[in-house]
Amino acid sequence: MADITVTNNRIKYGKYPDVLARLYGAMNSYEGRFAVVTVQPGYEVVTESSPTHIGGGAHGSLHELDSLVPFLVTGTDTLPKTMRIVDIKDWILQLVNEKGK
Repeated sequence: MADITVTNNRIKYGKYPDVLARLYGAMNSYEGRFAVVTVQPGYEVVTESSPTHIGGGAHGSLHELDSLVPFLVTGTDTLPKTMRIVDIKDWILQLVNEKGK
């Protein structure tokens, strides 16, 4: 269902990048009891008060088609630890701090 495989104590995500951390964040971002839902790629959950995203960005599904974005960096030979957003953030901060020295 979540398209996860575990080999040698390493988690490999398939169609749902970093799904465990993303679900944990969604379920623990506010106090209370919540249901977390996802939709098929290309769709989004809307209500009467939802903004319109025709031709623009939106909160879509947990699927890789709605989650992955192109990202290009030049001027360094280093790489982030992983391609998870949290690791990319730390890597960018390291690059900025090195540049400022």
